[in-house]
Amino acid sequence: MLGFKEDWINIIGNINLSFLQRGWKWDKFQIEDLSKHKLINNLVDAFNAGFKNISPNILEKLSGLKLQIYFYNGGRNILEVSKNIIKINAMAFENISKEELIPIFNLFSIYISYILTGFDEKFVLKKCLEAYKKYDFKERKIVKFFLKRDDIDNIFFIFLENSLKGDVDRWITWLISQSRKKYAYDVERVRDILRKYGGDIYSTRCRNDLYRVIKQSYNDRLEEENIVNLIKMARERGEDIVYMRLGRASMVIGYLLAASKSYKINEKFKNIVEDLLKFLLDNNLYEIYSPALRFKKILGDKWISEAYFIRIRDMILRRLENYRGKVEKNLRKARDEGRLSGDQYIRKLDELNRLHLRINQFLEDISEAFYNSRYKYNAYVFFGQRISPMGASKIAYVNEILKAYAGPEFGLDKYIAEGGMNIHATPSLTALKYVDYWIEALPLFIHEIGEGRYEIDYENMETAIRMMAPYWAMNIENSLKEGRNPPTFIVVTTQSYNMTNLVKYWLEEEMANYNIVKAYGLEDEVKELVKKYRRNMIMYAKTAIEDMHYHEALKMELSKGFSEERALLNIILKDKDFRREVAKIALIKEYNLDKDVERYVKNGLSVIQAREKVLSEYGLDSSTLKLTKDSKIKLIDLTYRYIRDHIELALSTARKEVIAKHGLLKELDKYRYEAVGERKAYNLVYAPSRVDLGPHEIESVIAFGQPLGPFDLEAGRAAQKLFEKINISEEGAYIFPNPASAEGQKTLENASRDDNYAFANLIALSAEAMGANAYSIISYINMRPTHLILWPGRGYGGFCVPKDGLFVSYVLSLKSEDVLEKIGVPRYLHPYIINLVEELLSSRWDYEDVLEWQEMVEEKIKKVLKDFSTTGIYIDGVKNIIDIVSKLGSPVSPWKKYLRDIAKKLYEERYIPSRLVNNFMPYHTAALIYHALERARERNPNVHDFKEFSVGIQASYKPGVQDSRLSTEFELFLALTKSDERLNRMRWRWLREIVHKYLDKYDVPGEIRVIDPLIDVDSWLFDSSIRLKNGAEKIKMFLLENIPGISEDDIILNLEKFGVDFLEWIIGIDSNGGEIKIKDRPRIILNLSQKILMDFGLSKKDIEENFKKYGIAFSKWPQLKSIK
Repeated sequence: MLGFKEDWINIIGNINLSFLQRGWKWDKFQIEDLSKHKLINNLVDAFNAGFKNISPNILEKLSGLKLQIYFYNGGRNILEVSKNIIKINAMAFENISKEELIPIFNLFSIYISYILTGFDEKFVLKKCLEAYKKYDFKERKIVKFFLKRDDIDNIFFIFLENSLKGDVDRWITWLISQSRKKYAYDVERVRDILRKYGGDIYSTRCRNDLYRVIKQSYNDRLEEENIVNLIKMARERGEDIVYMRLGRASMVIGYLLAASKSYKINEKFKNIVEDLLKFLLDNNLYEIYSPALRFKKILGDKWISEAYFIRIRDMILRRLENYRGKVEKNLRKARDEGRLSGDQYIRKLDELNRLHLRINQFLEDISEAFYNSRYKYNAYVFFGQRISPMGASKIAYVNEILKAYAGPEFGLDKYIAEGGMNIHATPSLTALKYVDYWIEALPLFIHEIGEGRYEIDYENMETAIRMMAPYWAMNIENSLKEGRNPPTFIVVTTQSYNMTNLVKYWLEEEMANYNIVKAYGLEDEVKELVKKYRRNMIMYAKTAIEDMHYHEALKMELSKGFSEERALLNIILKDKDFRREVAKIALIKEYNLDKDVERYVKNGLSVIQAREKVLSEYGLDSSTLKLTKDSKIKLIDLTYRYIRDHIELALSTARKEVIAKHGLLKELDKYRYEAVGERKAYNLVYAPSRVDLGPHEIESVIAFGQPLGPFDLEAGRAAQKLFEKINISEEGAYIFPNPASAEGQKTLENASRDDNYAFANLIALSAEAMGANAYSIISYINMRPTHLILWPGRGYGGFCVPKDGLFVSYVLSLKSEDVLEKIGVPRYLHPYIINLVEELLSSRWDYEDVLEWQEMVEEKIKKVLKDFSTTGIYIDGVKNIIDIVSKLGSPVSPWKKYLRDIAKKLYEERYIPSRLVNNFMPYHTAALIYHALERARERNPNVHDFKEFSVGIQASYKPGVQDSRLSTEFELFLALTKSDERLNRMRWRWLREIVHKYLDKYDVPGEIRVIDPLIDVDSWLFDSSIRLKNGAEKIKMFLLENIPGISEDDIILNLEKFGVDFLEWIIGIDSNGGEIKIKDRPRIILNLSQKILMDFGLSKKDIEENFKKYGIAFSKWPQLKSIK
C-alpha cells in the first residue's frame, strides 16, 4: 500500500498563474510531512511538469479555481475528474520512475485542464490524442506499458491503439461509453471474438460465439447495479432516460435520441434574435416575421433542442425563398408589362438580393451564437434485447459502438459515432423501473386465415406487456416518491383504430394485480402456484408424447442439449396439435372427466378422439362454474387459451387465481395505476413509427411530421417534448385529439400504397398483354402535374405496407367476443359480460345527466364484483372492459352499427382488390422467369431445361436492408416450388386456379439460390426442421391409428425400401401369405389426402362422390383435372 493510515490523502490547491513558475501551489495537506511519501511527491512533481505544457489561455480560465485532489489506494479507474474534484489511483503508479510519469501526466494534465475549463469530453480526448501522436517511440511505449498494466479494462489502451488507425470519432465515443459501464458479461472475451472475426463479425459463426459467451457469463444482479449507476449519471447530466426494444426500425429512433443535443441560450443569441425581429418589422416582412417570432417565444427557456432550432431556422429560410420567388415573379411581370424600366428592374433586384443576404447573415450569426454556447445531450437510451442466438450478438455490437445489423449505414453511422456513449443494450428490464419514457415497438403480425378473415398475433404483445407491467408499476411508485413527472409510455407498434386500448388494458390489469399481491404479501403463494402449473404441464406433455407418438420430436429437441422439461415445453410452444392435446389432457384432469374418456375408448374411439368428444359435450355454467351440457361455450373451446394462460402467462394467471381465492376483487381499484381519470399515474400515447428503412430512414424520422395520439393532453405534451428533440419538420410532432386518429393514419397511409402499387401493376399487365410499353405510358402520364403513378414491380415487401391495410379490415370486423378473448376474459363469461355491456350502454340515453348514468354504472359494477367475489371467479376492471368493448366490440347503437357495417363493406370492396393485384405479382414474376427460359430455348436448344436451370433471388425485401419479413422474394420462392402455403390463405379460389393453370406445367428449378450480402439461407428460411419433423410425426401417427398391426419399425423399413413411393409400402400379409400394399387399401390414401383435397376447394361430399366413381385416380377427378 502507500504507507499511510488513511485510505486517501486530500490536498487542496489552486493554480498559480506566475509565468515564471506555472504549476501547483499546495496550500494544505491532510498529513504533516508529505516528504515521507515519495510516490505522492513524484505524482505532485509530475503534475507540475504536466501543467507547464498547458497553454496560458487555458490556465487563465482556471485562475483561482479551488480543487480537491484525492490520492487513494486502489479503485476501478486511474483518473476521475468531476467538477472541482480530481481522483487519482496512486497505487497504479507504484514501481514507475519519476521520468516515466512525465508522458503519462502530460496527458492527464491536458485532460484535467480542458475538462475543468468546460470543454466537452470528446473535444478533450481529441486534444489528448493529438498530444499522444506527437510522442516519440519511447514515450508511447511508456504510456502503453502503463495502461496495459494498470488500466483495469484496458479501455484507454484499446482507444489509443485503434484511434491512431482512423475512425477517431467512433473510438472517442467508444471510450466514453466504456468508462461509464461495468459489464455484467465477459466483455474481454466478447472483444476477443470481435477482433478474431474482423470484417466478418455479422456472420452466423460470430453471432453464435458471441451468444455462447454472453449467455454463459451474464449476471443479472451485476447488470442491475450497472443500470442503476448509468441512470444516476445520466440524470446528473440532465438527460431523459428512455427504454425501447432493439429492433431494426426502433434502433434508428434510439440513436437519433441519443445523439440529440440541447444548447444553453446566451445573451448574444438573444440580442441577435431581437435585432432580426426588428429588421423584419422595419422592412414589413411579416410573412418571414411570423416563423421568426418562434425564436422569441423560446428566449425564456434555459435550453433549446438543436432539432427545434433547426426547425425554426429552416422555416424562416423557406419563407424567405418563397418571398424572394414571389417578388422576383412580380418584378419580371412589371418589367414585361412596361411598368418598370430595365434599370429599375435591376435596382429592385439588387435591393431584394441585399435584403435576402442581410437576413441570411442574421441567421448565420444566430447559428454561430447558438452552436458556440454550452450544450448537453438530451437522452440516455436503453435498448432491450433478450440473450438469444440472434439477439445476444446485437447486445455486443451496440455496446461496442457498432451497428446492430449488417448492411449499409444509410447515415446512421454518424449518429452512432455521435451518441453511442448514450446507449446501452441490455437483456434486463431493470431500466423500466426508472425511465422517463418507455417506447414499445414490438411487431404485430396479421395473418389471412382464409375466406376473408384475419387474425393478429397478439400473444407475444400481451405476454411482453404483462411481463413488463411490474417494472412499470415500480417506476410509477418511484416517480411518486421522487417527485418526478409521471413516466410516459409510447406505443409505436403498427395497429389501427382503438387497438392501443388493448395494450392499456393488459398493462393496467397486470399492474393492479402485481400491486395487490405485493401489498398483501402473497408473492410466495403466487410463485408456488406457477411451479404447480409447470409440473402439471410437464406431466400432461409426457402423456401426450405417448398418445401422439411424438417420440422423434422429443428426441430432436433433446439432441439440441435441452433438458427433458425444456424439450417438452419447446414442443408445446412449437406444435399447435401437440399444444392442443396437452390442453385437452389438462382440462380432462382439472374437471375429473377421465371416466367419461375411458367409456368412449371402450366403445372404440382412440384416446385422442375420446378426449375431443368429452370436452365437446361439457361446458361451464357462467354463474356457478359447474359442469353442464347445456352451455353454448364448451370445454373444448377453452383449449386454445388454456396452455397460454398456464405457460406464457402463468404468472398472470397465478396472480388472478390467488386474488380470487382471497376475495380481494373489491380491493383491486385501490391499487390501480391508470393513464386517465382520477387514478392517472402515467402517460400513454400512440405514436406510429415513421421509419422507412433504407436510404431515407433518417430523413423519414426527422424531416416528416410525427403524429401523436395521446389518451389525454398531458400525455401528448410529454411525448411531443421527446420527439421534438429529433424532429425538424415544419409540422413537428403534432397532437391528435385521441389515439384512434394516429392509429388510423398509419395503417390507412400504408393501405393507400396498395392502391398506388396495384394501379401501376395493372398498367404493366394490360400494356404487356396488348403489346404496349408500360414505362413509356407511365412516364408521359407523370408529366402532368395532376398525376403520379409509381413504377410497376413484383408487388411489395417489408413489414409495413403488405399488412397494414389489413388492420383496418380487422378492427372493422371485430365482435365483442373477439375483444373479450383478447383481454383474457374466460370464454364461459362472455355471454354474461356482453349482456352487461349492452345493458349499460343501451341505458345511457335513459339518463339526461351523464353523471347520473355514470353513478348507476358504478353501483352496478360494485354489485357485479361482489357477486364474482363470492363465487371465486376473477374479473377485473369491469368499467375498463365496458370501455374497451364499446370502442372495439360490436356496436350497440343502431347508428354506430350502420357506420361500422358500411365502412367495413366499402373498405373491403375498395382496398382488397388492390391487395389481390399485388399478391399476384410474385406469381406473375415466376411466370415471366419460365417464359424467358422458353424464349431462350427457342433460340438455342442447348439452354438448360426447366429441371436443370438455376434461379437467383434476393432475400431482403429491399436492397441494403437486413430484413426479409414479408419479402416478395419468399412469395416468388413459393411460386417456383409449387407451394400453396400462401395461396391457401387467400380468399380468391380463382387466383389459385390461374396460378396452377399456368405454373403447374413447368418443373421446379434445379436450384434456387438466395443471393443476398446481408441474409444467409438459414436466417431466411428460419428453422423449418421442427415443422418437417412434426409433419412426419403426424403421418406416422395417422398410419399407426389407421392400419391395424403396423409398427414404427414397419414404417422405418418401408422408408428404407420404397422411400416416398408411398403406394408401394407393404402394410400386411393376406391369408395366402401375399403382401398387402397401401395401394390395395385406397380408403387409407383417401383419408390421408383429405385435407389437401379440401384445400383445393372440394367438400367432403365432393370427395366421397369422386372416390366412389374414380377411386384414387385423382387426375380423373373433374375438380382436379387442371392440376398437374
